[in-house]
Amino acid sequence: MQTKTKLLNRRRINQKLENIFLYPLSIVHAPIGYGKTTAVSQFLNQYAGTADLVWVSLAGSGGSVEYLWNHLVENIQGSDLRHTLKKMGYPYDELKRANLVDLLIDYEYKRPAVLVLDDFQVINDPGVFALIKLVVQEHIKNMHIVLITRDLSKLDAAGLYQKQLCFTLTEKSLKFTGEEIQRYFNMAVASMLGGWMLRYGHTHAGHSVAHILGARCGIPHGYACAYALPWVLEFNAPALPKKTAAVGRMFGCSFTGAETPQQAGMAVRQAVIAFRDETLRLRPISGFAERPDDGMLDRMAAEIEMELFQAFNPRRMKKEDARIILENIFS
Repeated sequence: MQTKTKLLNRRRINQKLENIFLYPLSIVHAPIGYGKTTAVSQFLNQYAGTADLVWVSLAGSGGSVEYLWNHLVENIQGSDLRHTLKKMGYPYDELKRANLVDLLIDYEYKRPAVLVLDDFQVINDPGVFALIKLVVQEHIKNMHIVLITRDLSKLDAAGLYQKQLCFTLTEKSLKFTGEEIQRYFNMAVASMLGGWMLRYGHTHAGHSVAHILGARCGIPHGYACAYALPWVLEFNAPALPKKTAAVGRMFGCSFTGAETPQQAGMAVRQAVIAFRDETLRLRPISGFAERPDDGMLDRMAAEIEMELFQAFNPRRMKKEDARIILENIFS
């Protein structure tokens, strides 16, 4: 079985894949890059505790039937069945095939069993699919086979379709919809920002500003950080010019090396604001609060100067500095 990973949840695909438990054979077919393996793996992961799952990846098999058989047997959970199949070996002749089918029919499946053969297109021996057809035609209760493949030309499944023994998921269904592409993009952006945070992040005066925005204006902390960050990056640029430039390049800035720290900071501030407002389309601050009056801004600036996280900022932020940043945030 594949490793559990945080992936885009494609509910409509999962609904179609529920057919795996309704048919003895399911064929997932599409060219490379359509997410066949990911879709099946993600779907079956949710049944890891309620079904017996055997996953055999054939990508490195070189098309070897022995490779397929050995890896299949090694991954079977029932020790008695595993021992019997290992002793039997791959059934090349008709008698052994008949014995295998009888064994699978007589085996007591206490819960659904799913065998997945991934990258099945590498298997060139037509006898393998012929054997699968023999098993499928018996419609053994609680036994299901899933073939993930890029090529259908070697799979003569017409008779199975007619007998309603086979379900197929094709590239037409696997193709991402516009809504899924947008969700995938959002997830990628979040992952990218998380990586930047882990590489370059530290608590700084941006949190000081955000804490006061939250306390005085009721703005959620994540949003408040997003409103404060561009201006604090610009403020800190004279103290950390190389790091500021590195962050700027992540947002698409290019530098000749002749820029002053102030020029670089301004460029980074503009790039971060564009990313926040145009790419992420973050809710504007006016959606949470109007600009406080001058007296309140003065009090907020004084509180920002004394806020705890100022101790971690690379450049001392005075009340007048904080006042300018607040004015810019609300402008």
